[in-house]
Amino acid sequence: MENKVKDFRELIKKTFGKNSGILIEDADNIKIEKFSSGSFLLDLDLKGGWAKGTLIEIFGENQSGKTTTVIHAVAEHQKKYPEEPILWVDLEKVYDSYYFKQIGIDISEDKFILLRPSSGEDTWESIISFVKTFDNGIIVLDSVALLLPKKEDEGSVGDAQMALAARMNSQGLRKLFPYMKPGGTTVFAINQTRKNIGGYGDPNVTTGGEAWDFYARTRVKTSVSKGEAGEYSVHKFKQVKSNYGKKDVITETTISYGKGFDTKKEILLACIAKDIIQKNGSWFSYGDTRLGQGLDNVSNLIGDNPELYDELVNKLKSDE
Repeated sequence: MENKVKDFRELIKKTFGKNSGILIEDADNIKIEKFSSGSFLLDLDLKGGWAKGTLIEIFGENQSGKTTTVIHAVAEHQKKYPEEPILWVDLEKVYDSYYFKQIGIDISEDKFILLRPSSGEDTWESIISFVKTFDNGIIVLDSVALLLPKKEDEGSVGDAQMALAARMNSQGLRKLFPYMKPGGTTVFAINQTRKNIGGYGDPNVTTGGEAWDFYARTRVKTSVSKGEAGEYSVHKFKQVKSNYGKKDVITETTISYGKGFDTKKEILLACIAKDIIQKNGSWFSYGDTRLGQGLDNVSNLIGDNPELYDELVNKLKSDE
């Protein structure tokens, strides 16, 4: 029996690929690798960060922080896996080299590939070629809303064209999925929400068909709640679907204009929300210690004081 099982496993590998028949002892060693989101608070709720080798959908309304979130993810991925290539599919045509470098992405031509395909079919062909060429890496699709089939130009806009795009995406995802594996290539799909004209259920639904929901292992909905004009905005991240994080948990954190996630500021605001740090007018206090005046000043104080920083971080973690 043992030899027959071994022979069958080898037959499966030979016929369908080396990763098709996995030994039990090998399966026991398959672990989900995580890399940081760039946000301390989001990492806590993601249970350590984004899951490497999975499809992650980031969706929300315009200006809700979707692209900034993914830029940070790519920067953190590159820090941890510097030899792995990046494919950024810029269908939105909003690529800004200064902002990418400001967040921390190395856009050298031997590390970073920027593509602007002319159709959805060309996009999927490029993505499949990438995963066939590289065992590991990161792909960003910005955005699903502009992933349109060639035939759309030939017909009028309507349900038929939406169905055509959904079918194309479903086929593309089916082709991509066999190449997805724990620790392998990570795919971020940035998606838009559109109003549900029917007026029932979720008032916002995503574009591109239902296949994204099925194949994604993590789906995060972004929104803006408040902020200080010209300084920072407060964003909410809800894990609508999460195989590796905290499903339905809403993370609230800050994005500073032109800088992205500001860890010092988000830790300060989280400590205020949990009454670890007290705010009285423009003054901030920690226990009997007056930290200073002004949000930026106190944020910088926290960042410049490693002992205080670690103490506050540990209190936030223990409060989880």
